[in-house]
Amino acid sequence: MMAIFLLNFIYVKRVQFIDELYIVLKWLAIHGVFNFVIVYFLFKYFTFIPETNTSSIFVFFGPQNIEGLFRRNQGVFWEPGVFQIYLNVFLFINLFYRNSKNKFPVWIILALILTTVSTTGFFISFLLITYSYFFRSKITGKRIFVMIFTFPFVFLYSNYTIETVEKKISGNQNGSYLARNFDTLNGFTLAYNNPFGIGFSTAKYQEVAEKNLFKIDTEITTDRANTNSIAMLFYSTGFGWGIIFLILMYRQKVFLKNKFLFFLLIFFSLFSEPLFFTPFFLLFPLSGISKISDGLKNKKIKL
Repeated sequence: MMAIFLLNFIYVKRVQFIDELYIVLKWLAIHGVFNFVIVYFLFKYFTFIPETNTSSIFVFFGPQNIEGLFRRNQGVFWEPGVFQIYLNVFLFINLFYRNSKNKFPVWIILALILTTVSTTGFFISFLLITYSYFFRSKITGKRIFVMIFTFPFVFLYSNYTIETVEKKISGNQNGSYLARNFDTLNGFTLAYNNPFGIGFSTAKYQEVAEKNLFKIDTEITTDRANTNSIAMLFYSTGFGWGIIFLILMYRQKVFLKNKFLFFLLIFFSLFSEPLFFTPFFLLFPLSGISKISDGLKNKKIKL
């Protein structure tokens, strides 16, 4: 309902939506920079919040688990995996909608994504950067120079991503991987056995999760909702409506340029976070129903 109200407000008031979203995401990124520094140096003064397994002081948040040399950066959100989604949307806007030759914000965003230690975030940002610099326009001498100059950074970024994946699969950080694997397998199994959906009650999903059909060795509790939004979409609404929702997600009228790339950004993000039915993400498939052809006042941002 909130997504419908938001979409209606944007249409009626003719809000420059991407401009407004850019400002919000910029402040989230600025907070993320301060959050990382404060968590790193002042974490001992934080208060633990049992419900979220995080600690906080004022408007700064940090997780309990230590990932290598620093604690994962979650910004204002309940976990780093959510923060990386908004950072990658911010990266998408900077790469394809901002009319500026200054790429310093891009480097800051990439650094912030690194601090989330999110495998999904690494993959999506690598996809966006690769497409932006290597496939979007013609290869020129200047672009070749940029490729050569940035290759060491790309190599280190890729190597860091691979190491993170390995740790999450087989190392001391594999709890996240096991949880995602558990939810994905059980979620799609439930969808396969109920092709018309089971509705939005979590009770039936929990019945399946408690059986642990795939015998995944994990200490996570089963009396909780699924974290895979795509699996949740299909077992809640059925395959028919699930496919329609994904088509509408692709047909969204918010970002008209590089729509497929944006679709991949959202699709891969939702594979690891239970956010599909939240207002911000529902805004995109709902906009896909719209007849407005020029998008939500879609234009280049001039800052």
